[in-house]
Amino acid sequence: MLDAAVEEFQRFGLRRARVEDIVRRAGVGRMTVYRKYESKDRLIQAAVWREVRRAYHDGQLVPPAEAGSVGCCWPVVSDMG
Repeated sequence: MLDAAVEEFQRFGLRRARVEDIVRRAGVGRMTVYRKYESKDRLIQAAVWREVRRAYHDGQLVPPAEAGSVGCCWPVVSDMG
C-alpha cells in the first residue's frame, strides 16, 4: 500500500492524490487502507516516514544530530509534492 501511496503522492502531490487511486494501484479495498491508517493524513505520515527511513539507511540523509536540525529530511519530503 505504501508503494502505491508514494507513487500517487509523487505523481499528483499530497493534496491531489486520491485514496481511491491509491487503493486501485495497490490492489486492495478502501477499507483495508482505512483500517490500517485511519485517514489519508495517517497514510501520508506513514509514507513520508518510510521514505525518510529508507533515505537514511541508504546514506542519503545524515542523522539530525550531525545535520544540526530536522531540516535534513526536507529533500525527501519536498519531492513528494
